[in-house]
Parts: sequence; structure tokens; C-alpha cells
Amino acid sequence: MSLALRQQLKLGQQLTMTPKMQQAIKILQLPRLELEQYIQNQIAENPVLEEKEYGPEEPLTHIENTTDKLLLQHLKEAGGSCDDKQDEIDWDFMARQKEAWQTHQNHHSHRHSSGKKDTLVFDHMISQEKTLSDHLHEQIILLELDEKQRMIAREIIGNINDKGYLDSSTKDIANTLKINQKEVEEVLGWVQKCEPTGIAARSLEECLTLQMNEWGREDHHLLQIVASQSKELERKNYEQIAKNLQISIAAVDQAVSLLAELEPIPARSYQTKPSPYISVDVTLAKISNKWAVLSHDDSLPNLQISQYYLNRISSLRHQGQKSTEKTYLQDKIRSGQWLMKSLWQRQATILKVAQVIVDKQTTFFDKGSMHLVPMTLKDVAKDVGVHESTISRVTSGKYMQTPRGVFELRYFFSSSIPSRVAPSTHLAGESVRKKIAKLISAEDPKSPLSDQQIVHILAIDGITLARRTVAKYRDHMAIPSSSRRKRFA
Repeated sequence: MSLALRQQLKLGQQLTMTPKMQQAIKILQLPRLELEQYIQNQIAENPVLEEKEYGPEEPLTHIENTTDKLLLQHLKEAGGSCDDKQDEIDWDFMARQKEAWQTHQNHHSHRHSSGKKDTLVFDHMISQEKTLSDHLHEQIILLELDEKQRMIAREIIGNINDKGYLDSSTKDIANTLKINQKEVEEVLGWVQKCEPTGIAARSLEECLTLQMNEWGREDHHLLQIVASQSKELERKNYEQIAKNLQISIAAVDQAVSLLAELEPIPARSYQTKPSPYISVDVTLAKISNKWAVLSHDDSLPNLQISQYYLNRISSLRHQGQKSTEKTYLQDKIRSGQWLMKSLWQRQATILKVAQVIVDKQTTFFDKGSMHLVPMTLKDVAKDVGVHESTISRVTSGKYMQTPRGVFELRYFFSSSIPSRVAPSTHLAGESVRKKIAKLISAEDPKSPLSDQQIVHILAIDGITLARRTVAKYRDHMAIPSSSRRKRFA
């Protein structure tokens, strides 16, 4: 068999994703904050795009204004000579999109415009959070210490870790400062009197002792338990702790109750990370006794094609010559139009999906989380008329503001659990989890409900679950097992 190069024709079908399709999918799945940044980047990269801002004295216009006439005229000319149908300009969309967009902007501009200059709103300013070190240094200034003692105190504060414990020994600090260790011990006593209570402790036992001394509550059993029974304490095996220390179970329970009031990490309040900022995509409101989904796109830039470049391409058209500049501007105008179309389609899809979710979860919004209805991506995709993957992209990282709080759209999707009481009805997994949490919150601490007991109680209500499913739901809600929830007094 000879090997040779030859030409061959072959018919076949292949699915390819164009850059425009990739951009549309990316825009669809971007969370709101990332989308705002993406639009700003596009404005920076595409010179013909600009953000239009309406002033209080500027009348809002519609699609027939001069800028839009020029835009449509030149885009038609550019698209008329284009052989690639993929890049042709969608004139009907352009008209509909501009009209819908400006109608929306007209509403919001009239609502927010007051004719006055912007004023400084202090609620919108972000304050700098005080660190643990700053807090301690402020207290040191108020203590009756001389300059040398203040210097030692600053060194001690510099050796306190993020949990509030002293990392270095007093001997090491004394060697660093080349002073007597007793001086460091004396100043350490002053630092340990600062807030938060228990700060600068060298061990957990010392931290708890400082707090008990401050509050006038002593329990030597507690220190014994912490020092030698940490593993049994973690398992809440109070009987074994009592046996090991030869004390009563009541004494163990009393010590554990006190431990729950103490703070093993004194600097915890300074470890809190700021909550992630959530930008709402849609708002739910009840209008004429019906739930309606409203767009929440005030912060998204209102894009338009720059008047300067419209005039420039008009000038190039009159010259009647093909040029690199003209081709470049036509490409950028098409790119800008596709971006605006993708943004419009994104918002329209989110609104449609959100409305379908609301229609299916009416009982949830009327009565609460116990009435969440089972719903899958397939159910919503069927009603909206798109693929499940599109619904997944739309609901990921998108949030709805409702009278019952702010929810990610994904929250409303839940597995289905059949009910024996009404075989035709199904319960949402989230509703069952809420029911389990309610049962546990109402249990007797001395005799907590086991997973099997919860299974029997749910079965009485017609909900059939396996014990391992109850355990999975309980773990999902970070609820410990019955043995760890048990209290002895």
C-alpha cells in the first residue's frame, strides 16, 4: 500500500462556537458585579462605545434622535456590503433594543433626577475597621505606665497572634529588649487587663482563667477538663469525663455550661471577614395582589455609539473609498451592537426565568420556607423554552430581593420527596430540612431525638426518609448528632 498526499471532499456537520456566542454565554453567566467590570473593560477596549449619562436638565429622547439615525444609517451601509451573514446587522433588534432600553432609562432617570448637584452621602462611605493592635495600643495609652513600660507593652502587643495569644515567651521578649524578665511579666499583667478579656494569654487555661477572674466566676473543674479531657469534651462524653476526674456528671455539665459562655479565642471579633457584597439582579414585589418580578439594572451602564465616530464614519462614506479605518470602525460598531444585544438578552432571560420561578413558588412567598415546592432545572427550562444548561448559568450567582429576604435563584431548586398522606403531592428537600431543624430545636436537651426517632416522627406526617438521609440533612445544617446534643442538667 503506497502512501501519498491527495485532496478529498467530505461532507460533515460540526458544531462550532463563534467568538460572539462565547461572549454571549460569558455575559449570561457573569454575576452582576463582575458584569459591571466586564462592561467597563469593553468600553475601554472599544473606542466607539461610551456610557451615556442623562443630566437632570437633559430631555430624554427616543430612537429617532440624530445620533440613532446616523447609527442606523451607517450600520445599514456597512452591513449591506457584507457577504458574511453572521456579521449582518440586526436592524429590527436595534430598533427594539434602543426603544426598550431608553424607555427603561427614561423611567429611572425621572425617578432619580432631582435637578440638584450630587451631595456627599456618608452612608455610602466605607470606614476602615480597627485592628486588634490598634485597639490595644489605644488602651495602653490610658494605662499608668512610664515610657519604658509602654515600650515593653508595645513589644508584647507586637507578639500577639491573630487569635489573641502571646506567641513569644516573656524570656524571649526580655532578651530582645535586653531587660529583666520580671519587668516583662509585670507589664504583661497590665496588657492582660485590656479588652478583649483573655488577651495576651499564653495558653487556653490561662485565657479561660483570665475571663473567669474578670467575671468573678471560678470553676477548677473546668480547667481540669480543658487540660486533660479535651478529646472526651469534643465528643461530649460527659460520663467518661466524670469517671476520669472522679466528679459528678452534674459538675461536668456545670463546667461545660460555663465554658460555653467563655471565649477560647479572645481576638475572634477581630477575625471576622467582611461579608461578600451581593448585588441584586431582580426584585420581587406584589402588585394588584400578584407577584411580579422587576428589573434591577440601575447600576449597569447605558451604552451607546459615540457621536464622534458616527460623524467620522459618515465622513469616510462620503469619500467613497475603502480604507482600513472605515473597516475598523465598522467592526467595532458591530462588536458594540452585539454587546448591547447580549446584555439585553441576558436581562430578558433573567427576568423570564425569575418570573417562572416565582410562579412555581407562590406558596413559598406567601407562607414561608416550609412551603417550598420541589422544582428542578428541567422544569424551568421546559417553561422558558431553553436548555437546562442555560437555566444553570442564569441562576448561578444571580440574586432576587424578596419580602422574605435576598435569595440566590439556585435556592429555589430542590429535590422532590414523596408524601404518603397525599401521593400526588411532593415535598421539597429544603422544606423537609426546615422541619427536621424545627423538631430538633423543640427537643428535650436531656433526651435529644436520634436520627431514627426523627424518621419515625416524619413518617407519622407522611414523609418517608431513610435514617442516612436524615443524618445527611442534619449534617448539611451543621447540627451535631444526638449524643453531642445531650445535656445532663
